[in-house]
Amino acid sequence: MKRFLAMLLASVLAVGIIAFATNGEGRRTDGLYYEVTGIRPDAQIMTVDGEKVSAEEYLYWLSSQCDKLAAYYPGVDFNTQYTDSMTFGDFVKTDAQEMAKLYAIVRQWSEKYGVTLTDADREEIAQQRAQYVSYYGSEEAYQNQLRLLGISEESFNTINEAAYYYADLAKLFCNEDGAQRPSDETLIAFAADNGYCTAKTLYVRTSGLDEAALAEKRSQLEAAAEQLRAAEDKDAAYLELAASLGIETNGSALTFRASDVSDAAAEILSPLQSGEVSDIVEGSDVLYVFLMQEPDCTALAQYYFNQLVSDAQTNAKVKTSRAFDRIDTASFYTGLQEARSALATCRATAQTPLGKKKSAA
Repeated sequence: MKRFLAMLLASVLAVGIIAFATNGEGRRTDGLYYEVTGIRPDAQIMTVDGEKVSAEEYLYWLSSQCDKLAAYYPGVDFNTQYTDSMTFGDFVKTDAQEMAKLYAIVRQWSEKYGVTLTDADREEIAQQRAQYVSYYGSEEAYQNQLRLLGISEESFNTINEAAYYYADLAKLFCNEDGAQRPSDETLIAFAADNGYCTAKTLYVRTSGLDEAALAEKRSQLEAAAEQLRAAEDKDAAYLELAASLGIETNGSALTFRASDVSDAAAEILSPLQSGEVSDIVEGSDVLYVFLMQEPDCTALAQYYFNQLVSDAQTNAKVKTSRAFDRIDTASFYTGLQEARSALATCRATAQTPLGKKKSAA
């Protein structure tokens, strides 16, 4: 079952989005989440800027985040303090809420910008489903795995669709012909305001080196930087120097936030213009030299879009129900594991290893 969980989590943008009921209290009484919590799956458990989030969606997020934490920390006690003010259970519950916020925003934006699934999207989703059925051996086995997860197929179908909505939204904002793509001037200003650079990179690794070896590596990189500064054809010189340093590259530039390299990188790189070569920048177990390039607006558009989504998530107005407030992560996950185990045992005793039902005798 762990492999199935991993496959499902990997198949979508992060997991999460389902259909919503108009009845705030919900009507459904099916599934492991209802069995464990008594909360109806289609009940409205929270809103994000007015967008409804059902109990099944949130509890799917919560169970997924619990599964991931338990995989990293086997036997984790969700009542243990994670920080002075937060237990592991509080952390996971908050993280699940953040994911629900994110995907509520994806739904809202898809509607706002008229994003719908293409025929190619639907065909790919159908192929993905067929792969799951093939992997588990039959339609019945696949449905059983969904029941063990605790989610209905309708909800899981919508989860898979979410990745496509997000990708199509990104195209609107990032592709050169995208209707929502900002102007190059806006993207360049965004890069300047947020410390993004476009550059080709020379580097040497320093992990495990003693002082003498480190000094030799630094000297080697300094010499490369001087040759690059002096070169008339810097792009050709870059390729030759990269090869001499054992760097595999096709000569393309990278766009990145300088502060992600090191705290000092932004100060060193921000004054430089296209064609200029930086001094040595120290990273974590790496020394860098950068050949600055003109801003790559295609790459910057993706960062810009990511920032828009992140800001919307941060600033979203969230209202939660009393049912949400009553959820205790430790009790929920313990109950869910017990319910999964009981369901798996029930399925196993009802079938032979070949999947045929046992006779009454």
